[in-house]
Amino acid sequence: MIAVDSAKLERCSIGRKNRFIGPMSVSILEGATIDKNNFFECGWWITEPSQQSERYTRTLSLGKRTLVTSEHYFDVVGTITLGDDSWIAGVGSQFWTHGAGSPKSSIHIGEQCYIGSAVRFSPGTAIGDRCLVAMGSVVTKAFSQSHCVISGVPASIKKEQYDWKTQQTHGE
Repeated sequence: MIAVDSAKLERCSIGRKNRFIGPMSVSILEGATIDKNNFFECGWWITEPSQQSERYTRTLSLGKRTLVTSEHYFDVVGTITLGDDSWIAGVGSQFWTHGAGSPKSSIHIGEQCYIGSAVRFSPGTAIGDRCLVAMGSVVTKAFSQSHCVISGVPASIKKEQYDWKTQQTHGE
């Protein structure tokens, strides 16, 4: 189901039982794949006059050749950006762009990243390019570094100069 303000879909694949609901803008670029049972939501409460001063951006942007597997939740009150060739893998990850006391409401995931199962992203978080975020991690801040392994609760950098595709550390 797609019930949004605007949608730009460029030769992408969207599987069964995905839900895009709310007053938001969606951009899914060429070669992106969304498997099944994902929920992309922006609550209609955001249109209330009392919320107008918050200036929520309400934007979902999935880059070229991205992959979102199954059963993930995306709170699209702010902006969620998934860079080209990045994967939201496994199941059960959550991306939250609003919450009490959260002035920054965007989540940015760089290019060629791998996000494992059951990862939680807080509002205002970011991941650099070519990073791996380990299963079960809770990301509570922005990481600008690239080529890293990020894991833990709260998440921190565990390895630097790491290529998750080859599983090799560089620069040592």
